Amino acid sequence: MATGKKYDIQIKQSNDTWIAQITRQVTSRKTTVSKQQDGFDSEQAARTWAEQALTDFVATLKTRNKRHGVQRKEDDEIKRQRANRRADKTAAAKNQAKELAENRKLNAKLGDDD
Repeated sequence: MATGKKYDIQIKQSNDTWIAQITRQVTSRKTTVSKQQDGFDSEQAARTWAEQALTDFVATLKTRNKRHGVQRKEDDEIKRQRANRRADKTAAAKNQAKELAENRKLNAKLGDDD
C-alpha cells in the first residue's frame, strides 16, 4: 500500500505576497490544486491559513463521504429489492408457462383418447 498523503499544502511566493494551496494527489505523477488563497504578507500566515483550511477541507470531505455512503447503501438496497421482484416475477411467469404447457399436453392426450 502507498503511504503518501492524498491532500497536502504548498506555500509559494509571488512577488512580495505568499500563496497557500491545498493540493490533491490525483495519480502518482499528477497533483491538482483543490483550494487556494493568496495575498498573505508572510509565509507563516499563509502556512497557518493552509493548515486550518486543510483540516476544515478534510472534515467536510469526511462528512460528505459518510452522507453519500448512507445514500449509496439505501440505493443498493432498493436495487436488490427490485432485482428480487424481477426474479420472482420471471420465475412466476416461467412456472405459469410450464403449467400451461403441461395442461396443453394433458388436454392433447385426453383429446386423442376419445
